[in-house]
Amino acid sequence: MRIKLDALSWFAESMARCLSSGLSPQKSLELSGASVPSGAFRKIIVAAIHGCDQGLPVSEALGGRRRVFPRFFLPVITAGELGGRQVEAYRLVAEHCRRLKPTL
Repeated sequence: MRIKLDALSWFAESMARCLSSGLSPQKSLELSGASVPSGAFRKIIVAAIHGCDQGLPVSEALGGRRRVFPRFFLPVITAGELGGRQVEAYRLVAEHCRRLKPTL
């Protein structure tokens, strides 16, 4: 299973909106995951929420399912977390997915 670019773009844009409004990464995951159209993707997000409960950053919590995401996704999110620019990282992912979609 691979996460579709449309779903990933929607999720990333929602994460950016939630984080920019001051919500915690865990709460942002909860809200963004609720709006994801794919049931399989929602299950991955629920598992990531549990990982965040244990103190993991979002990138590590999602990292267990690394193969289902495009190769660029987790490194960009990790860089955003380390650099304190999570909102920008999620927006970059959302825009990149929208640009890649027509080429695929």
